[in-house]
Amino acid sequence: PIDPRIHFAIGCGARSCPPARVYHAERLEDELEDATRRFADGDVAPEEGVVRASPIFEWFRVDFADSPGGLVGFLCRYLADPSVRRVLVERGEAAISGRAYDWSVASRP
Repeated sequence: PIDPRIHFAIGCGARSCPPARVYHAERLEDELEDATRRFADGDVAPEEGVVRASPIFEWFRVDFADSPGGLVGFLCRYLADPSVRRVLVERGEAAISGRAYDWSVASRP
């Protein structure tokens, strides 16, 4: 089975990609959790009754399907903002609207 958190650990170097970082076998579980939480918190936001999210969630929707609650459950697990979680719980996947993906090269940290 696919671990959907991998989408937040692999980046292509574009501005909208998760940032590149080094992962360690002995801490991989914690590091994947952290990468996913950071990406979700930094990329998913409420906007006029919808939840704007990275197209990664649409492009790889099938990878999130086996998570408890599907994509909505996956996002609710990682989002810190209760207002975003509330919109998702109330409206389900219909609340999710993709945002434009910025393919320009990310600046170095």
